[in-house]
Amino acid sequence: MELDGRVLKALTIKQYPGSLHISQMNDVIGDLMQRTKQIPVPFAYSFTVQTIDQEMSRNDLHRKSGMATYQSAGPMASFLPKLVLKKTQYDIASIAIERDGKHLVKASLAVFLMARNPEEAEKATRMTTGLLKLKGFTPQEEDTILFPIFMSFLPMGYTPERDSFLHRSKTLLSHNAAHLSPVQA
Repeated sequence: MELDGRVLKALTIKQYPGSLHISQMNDVIGDLMQRTKQIPVPFAYSFTVQTIDQEMSRNDLHRKSGMATYQSAGPMASFLPKLVLKKTQYDIASIAIERDGKHLVKASLAVFLMARNPEEAEKATRMTTGLLKLKGFTPQEEDTILFPIFMSFLPMGYTPERDSFLHRSKTLLSHNAAHLSPVQA
C-alpha cells in the first residue's frame, strides 16, 4: 500500500511471548546504541487496549478452563504437553481474577513501516520481524487487509466491530497488557 509517496508495510502479532517484562519492550522498538538492532525506516508502533465485559469474559474463561482441565487429565495429556501448559495458564488467570481482582482486556499490537521504495520496505520488514522474534513474538505481515488494519490502529480508529472482523486482538490480564506498552524513558 502506498501512502503519501511511501510504501507502507504492517506487521501484527500472531503469538505473544510466554513472559515479557516492560523493560524488554524498549528493545522491540530498537536499540538506541546498536545500529544493527534498529528499525531502519520511519515507523509507527500501535498498541490498542479495549476493556471488555468482565462478567461475560469471566464466564468464558471458566468454561475454557473447565475444558482445559478435562483435556489435561485425559490420556492425551502425556502426548500433548501443551494441554497441561494451557490448563496451568487458565488456572493462573482464574486466580488473578477471582482472588486478586485483576481484569481481562483485549489487546493488539502492530508496527507500521514507511519506506521510500519496495526494496527498503522488504529490508525493514525483515529487520523488524527479527527484532520481534528475538523477544518471543510471532509477527505476521499483513497484505490483503492492510487498509482496515491501518484504519483500526489509528488514534480513535479502533472499533469492536472492526476488531471482530480482523481477529487481531488477544484477551489478556490487564497487568500483562501493560507490559506490552512501548515505553521509552
